Amino acid sequence: MTHDIARVNSYIAASHLGWKSKIRGGISNGAHKEFITGYVKAFLARATTFETRQSRRLSKESETPSPPFKRKRVRLSTKNPQLPDHRFWGNAADHIKTEAPSQARCIMCAYYSYKAKNERKPVPHIARPKKWCKECLDHLCDKHFQPYHTLKNP
Repeated sequence: MTHDIARVNSYIAASHLGWKSKIRGGISNGAHKEFITGYVKAFLARATTFETRQSRRLSKESETPSPPFKRKRVRLSTKNPQLPDHRFWGNAADHIKTEAPSQARCIMCAYYSYKAKNERKPVPHIARPKKWCKECLDHLCDKHFQPYHTLKNP
């Protein structure tokens, strides 16, 4: 509906600015249709010649490619939380804290939070770090990085 109003308003403005129909030298039955076809042709010509620029977000993503994911996302059970076994896979020296492309919950903080909730104890704060383990691809806060990779059953 707003497109119709904009189209009619532009037709009225063009008429006041001196636009004349080529049919019969002025206003006629087909003048509005003629104006609209010219209007659409002008928009199409502009759209085909208009150069777009890449947004900042897309240019950032193309500069820093995200690492290929080696596994599916880990989901902790709220009733019986268990830490994943992939935290012990590979060489221990490869488990390095690096900058993550996004921010997410620390998996150990979430684990302790679910455990406390199930035991009806005060729920600890869940950190949202922007760092993760390069090998595991799990988000971890500074406090829990080392225990996550060393403790068998925390």
